[in-house]
Amino acid sequence: MTRRPRRPIAFFMLGLAFLGLAIASSVTYWGEITLLLNGQTSTATVVAFQETHGRQHTFQVRYRFRVDPTGPAYSHFDPTAGSDAYAQVNEQAWREAGANKGVLVRYNPHDPWHNHPAASPIVTEHLWFWVSIESALVLAALGLFGWFAVRISRKA
Repeated sequence: MTRRPRRPIAFFMLGLAFLGLAIASSVTYWGEITLLLNGQTSTATVVAFQETHGRQHTFQVRYRFRVDPTGPAYSHFDPTAGSDAYAQVNEQAWREAGANKGVLVRYNPHDPWHNHPAASPIVTEHLWFWVSIESALVLAALGLFGWFAVRISRKA
């Protein structure tokens, strides 16, 4: 009974999948990082509040702001909910917004539709976690590619 040779192409494809996943999700978070580093801030008028009690207690606001006093009004945009969507904020910002009907918003000056509250949990809590996950995925992909290259070179 002969043994089938292992197929290193599966490891190569797995490395490609890791790298593709890292690149695809990095595009999303790269926009958040550039917004964090280069974004401008404005005070937005809060038009609605929402507090959810479930597995996770969340605080959300709907807001509108103008970059130019005579220009269009911008709001939070969510790909699933569209414009004028609720945006999550931390509890302190939610309470302050309830008191003064305003929330600080960080936006891209070239595309104000790309915005979020400055106190958004994606910035204050989740962003650096996802950046570390992205780094781990890239390192895993590079490790698999390196392993694959070593296997190829030993056979040659």
